[in-house]
Amino acid sequence: STSGGYTQWYINIQCGNASEYWSNNRQCYVSMMGGAWPAIPAGHAADAGYYQCRVVTLTVGGIGLDDTYTFWSDTVPPGLQVLTPGRAAAQLIDSFPLIGIDVGMAPEVNPAWGHRRGYVGMPIWLWVNNPAPTTWGPYSQTATLGGQTITATAQVTSIRWTMGDGSSITCGNTGTPYNLGYGVTTSPTCGYRYTTTSSRTPGDRFAVTATSNWTVTWTSAAGAAGTVNTTTASTVDLEVNELQTVIVP
Repeated sequence: STSGGYTQWYINIQCGNASEYWSNNRQCYVSMMGGAWPAIPAGHAADAGYYQCRVVTLTVGGIGLDDTYTFWSDTVPPGLQVLTPGRAAAQLIDSFPLIGIDVGMAPEVNPAWGHRRGYVGMPIWLWVNNPAPTTWGPYSQTATLGGQTITATAQVTSIRWTMGDGSSITCGNTGTPYNLGYGVTTSPTCGYRYTTTSSRTPGDRFAVTATSNWTVTWTSAAGAAGTVNTTTASTVDLEVNELQTVIVP
């Protein structure tokens, strides 16, 4: 409109939508940056990301022109209903049905006793019984969350066996299943020997816990990538007695 010899131009600013939102602070439309991302600075949280600012300008003739620039933000700008690749990956990984391993152990459960029973100084064999994608890996999924397409793959890298007597061992493999053909010998891959009985523990049992250490790698269609570590666990009971030598004259 024209008033007092001056021409005035009015711009109707729309608040935006789920993927683009008007920022009063920046005076532009903010959206998640598409395409391949630059390298994410180290030490930033999953909410951090790259965004672009679309600036609306006017020419003398009153025609709107767009100009854009890119900026980094440690948080999703207010009003923008999107997920960063890191946050989308975290949501996808949280949905993974990962569980503790099916514990393989020699000695096995004796039907007559209803539990496992070992002896001081005798070799204990430890292994992952029937490893599966959800107990050992790899387990992989692809999903689109909050505008981000994420592929994540989980794999166990090691198992920490807490033996219940105050000691633990870590095995970076599935272990070797025991069979009678091995005889009384130490496991070639993952085993243990007790030096004390379980008589002083509640119920006369050692609680043996296998904690699986998972490494989950993820990538996004936007070019971002990352690694998440998580754990699952399983526990079984083991009675440990002491063999006594009886000398008969």
